[in-house]
Amino acid sequence: MDISVVGGDRHFQPSGNVVQEAKTAHERKAKRMSTDDLKMRAKYARKTSSRREGKVTNYYRDPYVSEYAKRRANGDCQLCEQRAPFYNMQGEPYLETHHVIWLARGSEDSIENTVALCPNCHKKMHVLDLPVDVTKLTNMAKEELPREAN
Repeated sequence: MDISVVGGDRHFQPSGNVVQEAKTAHERKAKRMSTDDLKMRAKYARKTSSRREGKVTNYYRDPYVSEYAKRRANGDCQLCEQRAPFYNMQGEPYLETHHVIWLARGSEDSIENTVALCPNCHKKMHVLDLPVDVTKLTNMAKEELPREAN
């Protein structure tokens, strides 16, 4: 992510480590939030992603949007509808967040455009991107996560 701070005649660009540490801190914070708080943060997150160009273009993905998509899936791939194939080191079902309409195609990083997929289905979407699958996932992304009981 190419971030710079400009003020007066000063120009500051933080190191990649500083940017990565901030991203990691936000991801940890998203994991600890209640679902209602997470939804509010994700809902009002910026709809565009920042990017850094080099040999590869990297899109910044909001950790709140990603975590909300995974919680909404509740451990099941939203394409094949099977349980996550394995658990991560924290004992959570391993799913990957996918943008139904890709960021590289000018889409939004929003809860209405993200789903959680098993690694096989995620790869399938990036290789085949079948219209029938896009339609199914578009509908899944619009579903609401049930509210938490207080």
